[in-house]
Amino acid sequence: MLAKALGRPPSAVERALEQRVDEVPPSRFLDRDLPVALIMGGLVATFAGWFYLSTAYELSLWKAMLLAVATLLLHVFVYIPAAVGSIFFVARVMDIAFGKLQRALLKLTGIMIGPSAIADILFVAVLIYSDFDERFVVIAFCLYVVFYGLPLKVLFALDLYDMVALMLLMSIPRSILVLVLALPIRNVLGILP
Repeated sequence: MLAKALGRPPSAVERALEQRVDEVPPSRFLDRDLPVALIMGGLVATFAGWFYLSTAYELSLWKAMLLAVATLLLHVFVYIPAAVGSIFFVARVMDIAFGKLQRALLKLTGIMIGPSAIADILFVAVLIYSDFDERFVVIAFCLYVVFYGLPLKVLFALDLYDMVALMLLMSIPRSILVLVLALPIRNVLGILP
C-alpha cells in the first residue's frame, strides 16, 4: 500500500506483509499427527515403565497394570487440567496465542503425556539406583524442562521467553507430582530397593 502511494515497487517485506506470509500455515502433522503420536508413545512408555518395575522387582503383572492405569488417571484428572488451566491463564496475561482451542488442547495433552512419560521413566530410574537427596529436585526439573521445551518449540513455534515461562508452568508441578508419587512407591510399598 505504501509503495503504491509513493509510486515505487514494494519491498519483499511489504509484499510478505500484504500476502500474510509471516503467518505459519496450519500443518496436519503438527496439529494432529504429532500430538496423537506423543500421546500414544506416552501411553506405551507409561505401561512399559510399570511392566519393567513388575519384572525387575517381582511385582505382580496385574498390580503393575493397575499402577499404570492409576498413573494415567492421575494425569488425566489432576495434572493435565491443572497445568492446562494455569497455562491458559498465563497465556492470556502474557498475550500468547495458541490457535484454535481443540488443537491447543490436543498439543498440550500430547506434550504432557508423551515426553513427560519418558522423563518420568528416566527420573524414576535415577531414583531407583541411588539414595534420595536434594539433587533429585534439580535432576527432575532439568529432565522436564528438556522434555517439555522441545515439543513446545516445535508444536507452537514460541519464542524463547514464552517457551521458558510455559516450561516452568509445566515442569515445576510435574516434578513435585513425581517426587510425591515416587517416594511412597519406593518406601511404603517396598517394591524398590
